[in-house]
Amino acid sequence: MKAMIVERPVPLNRRVRVSDDSDPPLEPGRKKRKTPKVKTGCYSCRKRRVKCDEKRPNCHRCNRCGIVCEGYPAGVRFAKELAPISRPLAPNPQSPLPPYSRTISPISPISPLTISSRFEDEQQGLFFRKYMETATHIRGPIATSLWERLIPQSCEAEPYIRHAAVAVGAMSKTLAGMRLERDELHSAILSQNPDYVYALSQYDKALSGMRHAMGEGRANMRNAIFACLLVFCFENMNGRPALAAANAISGLVLFYDFLRKTKDKRAPGWIKREFEKRHIEDDLQSTLIALDLHVIFIMNPKVDAFNEIYIAGSDSAISKMPAEFPSLKIARHFWMVIMGRNHHFLQGVVKAGWALASVKPEAHDEGGPCEEGTDVSPGIHLFSMLEQPPMHMFDDMLRYREHIRRWSRASASLFNRISKSGTQVDKTAVLLLQINESLAHAMLAGAFCSTQSAYDEFLPEYQQIIDGVELVYPHLVEAYNGEPLYRFDLGIIMALFFVGSRCRDRKIRDRAAHFLNRNKDYREGMWDTGSVGAIVNFIIEVEEEKRDQYGEIAEEDKVSVAKGHLDIPNRTGLIKLSSKKKQGIAYIERAISW
Repeated sequence: MKAMIVERPVPLNRRVRVSDDSDPPLEPGRKKRKTPKVKTGCYSCRKRRVKCDEKRPNCHRCNRCGIVCEGYPAGVRFAKELAPISRPLAPNPQSPLPPYSRTISPISPISPLTISSRFEDEQQGLFFRKYMETATHIRGPIATSLWERLIPQSCEAEPYIRHAAVAVGAMSKTLAGMRLERDELHSAILSQNPDYVYALSQYDKALSGMRHAMGEGRANMRNAIFACLLVFCFENMNGRPALAAANAISGLVLFYDFLRKTKDKRAPGWIKREFEKRHIEDDLQSTLIALDLHVIFIMNPKVDAFNEIYIAGSDSAISKMPAEFPSLKIARHFWMVIMGRNHHFLQGVVKAGWALASVKPEAHDEGGPCEEGTDVSPGIHLFSMLEQPPMHMFDDMLRYREHIRRWSRASASLFNRISKSGTQVDKTAVLLLQINESLAHAMLAGAFCSTQSAYDEFLPEYQQIIDGVELVYPHLVEAYNGEPLYRFDLGIIMALFFVGSRCRDRKIRDRAAHFLNRNKDYREGMWDTGSVGAIVNFIIEVEEEKRDQYGEIAEEDKVSVAKGHLDIPNRTGLIKLSSKKKQGIAYIERAISW
């Protein structure tokens, strides 16, 4: 059937700003606990919004964390003269975020580190500082407390989390060095890189320490999540998305199993209350949803079993969505809940469609899992086209699209204010939200398309996505002067893949390929522009050969990705495309490189 678009999302050609970056509660009626402002201490601690011990000439906290102490403002008092602060520190919502620029500020000269008991040696301290710099890239344009405050604080108390953070920092430095040796990027060369060797040693210590802590019963839920997130980032930066997904699935199964065993799970807000019992902050909740979004593209029975729990908890949270968002962070938090629920629903749609066609997922060549341990092209499964869409789920799809429209209406006033007086960082963040809003409409409605030609209905969404990427790309990717970047949240790559693989408008699709091929070192979660760009190039080449004199591509000549095996470190892969011919399914297989 042909999906109809009833209402279009808001155009993406506007720029926007945040009015308040305070940490939001999921339930808007709750009052935020007041916390004292930190007006003393060294410049470094004030920037990080942590308590400074104000020792002279350099504070001990900076020395322990491997950070250069930038000194004190004139007239500041010593720590012993100050009254102690008993309440925990909270991020300062008034702290301005630095605007993106077209170049990365170079690392400032590092004074000799005073090695404390927290670090094994000076090298560990230096790479921890590299992690702190990398954390701003990982989190993306919307500031959160997770990567730059909560995880570093846990590093002070838990060695295995500190080892994992140091490993991420060392891997980030490795990636930056590899860009200079692009033609010689092979596993053998990489194994000789001292930064990479050190990253692996710290990573091994992190895994060993985590297993030891779990064996002793010291690994609480919060620390386990921190470790799971850092391991996921490390494996993806290391070019091993299959291992990253396996570790993420293990962590999510542990977390979902905990939720399944809790009581009163049918009551509204039960997941929120369980989060609060385990001190799972709102920023950590949003990041857990993002982790779930990454692994749901690789269907796994361990995670499939929790679809009902996830959807029920998400619907409860969405029911509390305010009529107007007071801040960008709250808007983003509710969007993550909506997007997570949508993707769990889409997974159910694909499974139900297979059941109607009497096809087992393991035997279905356009969505079944590949061999264990193989690097898989992310996103294959939720982009599968069903021969028999499960129409009994069609009304749910319409209801979920209405939730997106509610979110759009609640964002409108905030986005208009940002468009008039916002920083470039805020505009970038909102453009990313709008890009994924257009993608969500097309994916939900597209799940009920039974032909490739039905996807032509989403031309306005394709156009909005590409226009948004064009606006955001200089500030999201190019601003860092070609340095290999890793971001945790989904941003533009999945949207560009959707346009490149589903849109048959030549100009729009060529623009999608252009952005994917422009920088092949940019990564988001389990996605990277190099491999995705190579897949889209393959699709375009196959289909363009079949375009007729009127510029049309016949239904039987339109292809979709069936399977993909990728070797990220060596930049090679094997991709299989499928097309529906009159005589049956036809396949085209090719080795790709980038």
